Amino acid sequence: MTWIKKKTASMKLLEQYRDKISPQSYNRILRVIGNSAIEDIFADENDIKELVLIEQGKLSVDLSIHSYKQSWGLE
Repeated sequence: MTWIKKKTASMKLLEQYRDKISPQSYNRILRVIGNSAIEDIFADENDIKELVLIEQGKLSVDLSIHSYKQSWGLE
């Protein structure tokens, strides 16, 4: 899959949540997707869900980071 297709796939996943978050939150997550894609990192469905939960105030950034570090065996 090409870079643009991967980025587009991430953006399509985010589109599913457009009506569940504010336009500002949507744009912030869209910027995260774009900035990550520059580094050839593409948000999957789980990543998008976590970003939405963070934007909704249902998940803290610190808890999200801790969870990722645990899954990578860093904590």
